Amino acid sequence: MDEPTDFLERCSVRQFIDALSARRATPGGGSAGALIGALGAALVAMVCRIALGRPGAGPATAPLRGLLADADRIAAELAALAADDIAAVDGALAARELPGATAAEMAARSAAVDSAARRLLEVPLACARTCAELLRRCRPAIELAGGHVAADAAAGAYAALAALRIAALNVRVDAPRQADRALATAAAVEVEALLVECAALVDDLQASVLRRLG
Repeated sequence: MDEPTDFLERCSVRQFIDALSARRATPGGGSAGALIGALGAALVAMVCRIALGRPGAGPATAPLRGLLADADRIAAELAALAADDIAAVDGALAARELPGATAAEMAARSAAVDSAARRLLEVPLACARTCAELLRRCRPAIELAGGHVAADAAAGAYAALAALRIAALNVRVDAPRQADRALATAAAVEVEALLVECAALVDDLQASVLRRLG
């Protein structure tokens, strides 16, 4: 496979699905989750653009433009994190294959494995934080955009919550492998708090959308 960023920039949806279903470790759940989050951010951006294109947006114009800029930025960040996840997994696999015939080689391999393990934690943690950032913006987007596009913003929120849950699972998987136990504990505590916060945000958002559409 090409470098992760090059591959994701060039591949079609069909090619990514084919790569995801192939008999290899990457791309895997982490990169798929990050792209799900990026799709959610793109939906929120779409909703903002539609609302801004309506006549008489009036006082909502400035906050909608701010939300649009945030959604576009978050979509780009999550797409980049998908590539980072592929690189992190590939790096961890490569570290485990380093030679260990001598004491020096064993020490170098151990250091490489620890560094790769840390990266395996950092990437999904960053993804979880970014998805939470998106979810905090979905309700304002719905309130400002209104209309039936509110359902599209809600779809974006559902995607972001799914991506957050995938990232949190990967943090839980990789936290026990960390040499830095303080880092591992802090990451695990943080993602649990994000899950609780964001599940409540989506419940509230769903109720709001259903009231608007009802």
